Amino acid sequence: MKNPVKKNLFDLETLGMTDLLEDSDSIFEEVDSRKDGEKYITFLLGETHFALPSNAVSEVVRSLPSTSLPNLPNWFVGIANLRGDIISIIDLLMLWNEGSIESAKSKLIVLQSNDCGSQIAFKVDKFCEIITLPSKQLQESQIAANPQIFGKLLHKSVEITLLSIEKLLLSIKIT
Repeated sequence: MKNPVKKNLFDLETLGMTDLLEDSDSIFEEVDSRKDGEKYITFLLGETHFALPSNAVSEVVRSLPSTSLPNLPNWFVGIANLRGDIISIIDLLMLWNEGSIESAKSKLIVLQSNDCGSQIAFKVDKFCEIITLPSKQLQESQIAANPQIFGKLLHKSVEITLLSIEKLLLSIKIT
């Protein structure tokens, strides 16, 4: 049996989104229905690799100009207009009290719309790749310092921190 050839799931150059490729180090795995596991979106915050389940992500877009709102926590960057829809932008590093890093290549990971109709986007330093992680490789290991993290694993010799989208969304409720 031949080794599957990796190819882009879609042509970012045709879509005018070549900056998402970021020096050709973004690798999109070929869709393989025989591969057991769940797809994850991986990204960098500072020097740490993180992953979110792909079914929770609506899209990845370039950073957008945002409008800050008064009397909100410092991790709430503001709101932005994404093709006529208002999205809330969250800085995860600020949420975790780890400072904030500004990057010229920063992206927004827009989550699937929730029941209230408002979309939330997380500011990330760099979008990395879409990977499929085998179910047997995923092991929950609650990290006491950060309840939004449900585990870590090694993928292609890179340690990836897995985020629980449910706990993450619960932690950003603004009262």
